[in-house]
Amino acid sequence: MKSEKIGVYGMSCEHCVKTVTQALSSLKGVNSVNVSLKNKSADITFDEGIVSDEDIKKAIENAGYKTSE
Repeated sequence: MKSEKIGVYGMSCEHCVKTVTQALSSLKGVNSVNVSLKNKSADITFDEGIVSDEDIKKAIENAGYKTSE
């Protein structure tokens, strides 16, 4: 298991948090997700043998948000 904090930019409300949480939770291999509007980030625990950092960033971007400012 690997834990990582990834920046999530462009969120402005709790609906945004829910959207990012759902996008990340739907990835196979993701065990836990905690998205913070205040910290503009997502704390993710995942199985790096199943899902990669790039897969996670792509899911955030496909949900309409950015992973870098």
